[in-house]
Amino acid sequence: MIVLDRVNKHFGPLHVLKNVSGEFRKGEVTILCGPSGSGKSTLIRTINRLEEINDGTIHVQGRNIHERGLDVDRFRMNLGFVFQQFNLFPHLTVLDNITLAPRKLKKVPRSVAEDQAASLLRRVGLAGKEKAYPEQISGGQAQRVAIARCLAMNPEIMLFDEPTSALDPEMVSEVLSVISQLAAEGMTMVCVTHEMGFAKAVADSIWFLENGQVHGQYQCRDFFEEDNDARIRLFLSHVNRQ
Repeated sequence: MIVLDRVNKHFGPLHVLKNVSGEFRKGEVTILCGPSGSGKSTLIRTINRLEEINDGTIHVQGRNIHERGLDVDRFRMNLGFVFQQFNLFPHLTVLDNITLAPRKLKKVPRSVAEDQAASLLRRVGLAGKEKAYPEQISGGQAQRVAIARCLAMNPEIMLFDEPTSALDPEMVSEVLSVISQLAAEGMTMVCVTHEMGFAKAVADSIWFLENGQVHGQYQCRDFFEEDNDARIRLFLSHVNRQ
């Protein structure tokens, strides 16, 4: 579904991604984890060109996403991206936040878009919140609205950049529950997270990044084995103490 080949990214003199290669398979959930500053968020942002790379290639569904003539806006319509900070429009209701993109980009009639939005809100456990504004709902609810907004575009791939990092601890489970539901339905997903219990429950594969490099790519069951390499054991011990 997504193939990266020797991807490099620099921010000035800082070499953030160093020859990153690998693939994310269709219908699988891949978790990106590692210490802060390891390049996880930058990596996931390169997949839909929120960050441009300096060299290497990225193919999504067989297409080089940096090829000349690519319509980036149209390309992004097939990739849902859930940010850390929700990024809902504060002046729009929950319903309008969800229906805006389908109506404007896909020209979906308002009535159809609103019916779909209501269905999605039921799916993420927020039936009845259509008329609420972002400031009137909790952080966990806002993140679930952000997920529903992505799903309204019927994407084939979902990207999550630490979707629970801005939430109070008691709100984390409600968001992870929605993501777990998507995983069970076979959605192709790449997720940056430090929630290792969640990763263990839903991941098919796990990439461990450090210092801009992929330290290892693992099947989920292998990542959590007690005889894994010392660096992974140290990381897991720190995460489990938090």
